[in-house]
Amino acid sequence: MITRLVKAFLMFWWDFLVGDTPELFIGIVLILGILFLVPMHGITGPMVMVGLVVFTTAVSLWVELRRKVRQNSQH
Repeated sequence: MITRLVKAFLMFWWDFLVGDTPELFIGIVLILGILFLVPMHGITGPMVMVGLVVFTTAVSLWVELRRKVRQNSQH
């Protein structure tokens, strides 16, 4: 019973955080990790954050467009 509840709880969070776009989840984790290291090297955090968010969004868009193209070419 407890195992089933824990598994359901973890599956909820996995679906909530990762869902259909794991590249966004990975991007956010990487952004947070990089921003944690940025103040140690004297680079301004907000500028790095903006660049990383734009890059992550572009990668996610590219991955989704590639999925759609492959899906349409199979039909």
